[in-house]
Amino acid sequence: MIGIACGFRHTTPAPYDRNTSLEHTVREQYVNAVIQAGGVPILLPAVEDVKSLDRIESAIDGLLLPGGDDISPVHYGQEPHPALGDLSPECDESQLHITRRILAQDRPKPVLAICRGAQLLNVAAGGTLFQDIPSQIQNPIQHRQVSHTSVALHTIHIKTGSILHTVFGSELIQSNSYHHQAIDRIANGFVLSAESSDGVIEAIEMPGAPFVVGIQCHPEALCEVDPIYQTLFGEFVMATISHKS
Repeated sequence: MIGIACGFRHTTPAPYDRNTSLEHTVREQYVNAVIQAGGVPILLPAVEDVKSLDRIESAIDGLLLPGGDDISPVHYGQEPHPALGDLSPECDESQLHITRRILAQDRPKPVLAICRGAQLLNVAAGGTLFQDIPSQIQNPIQHRQVSHTSVALHTIHIKTGSILHTVFGSELIQSNSYHHQAIDRIANGFVLSAESSDGVIEAIEMPGAPFVVGIQCHPEALCEVDPIYQTLFGEFVMATISHKS
């Protein structure tokens, strides 16, 4: 069972409802990618109760951390940048707790962390972020594309010997890009596994773990366009099966 962490949002109440509704949400593309890879997706709500979060973590075989809002800089010891975007405190707290619980295991369960998820994975392990690429990185390429996320916009340079190199079978792949934050200092216990031409970190992984990978692009949006991205989800699901045995 692959736990997919949900987003959390307030919606406009219906005419018959006096209160604002709360919804746990996740994009269909993540669910479809897991199903196509042979996994069973389980949507994980953003709850506050620690005991409930512990039970949720214990029930899943692997964790998928999806894209979403910016991560509050309070979690990596910084003040808010003027360009800081929307935040989801409930998601930050619940996802950080579950992720840290997994990372603390002697043999961590497989984790595939995407976009915001990759950043959260790094923060959970003690790393930091650039809060705004355009103002904090010199001469960056376009990382928040205007075109649809199914369009591969720029090149990712993959490190030889990394999990991603094994998955993609290449040192160069074309990728989409939809983020204005990025990993700055990589957390202890993790290594760089891919970067863009301007030096922005595009992927990290945890050496020695079966499959703990953070990738900055949105592979779930590219699966139908380029089957190689579905391979990433396939390897993730296979890692969860191997981890159980």
